[in-house]
Amino acid sequence: MEAVIMQLCASFVKGQARIKRTKGNTKEFSKKLAEASFRNVIKIHDRHGWMKSNFHIKEDIPKKGLII
Repeated sequence: MEAVIMQLCASFVKGQARIKRTKGNTKEFSKKLAEASFRNVIKIHDRHGWMKSNFHIKEDIPKKGLII
């Protein structure tokens, strides 16, 4: 569980996530808006392809293996 939390924190920092502290103008997410958003994501992936993050690279593991 700790590893999942650390991964989320690293993702938020790398993506420069921010927490909105004031309640703003909230709209309901309708099915129509969800479908439009999904189509937009598909168009972006069709144009640019799917990107993999570098989070899966383990630089901290020695090449000879772990010593316990």
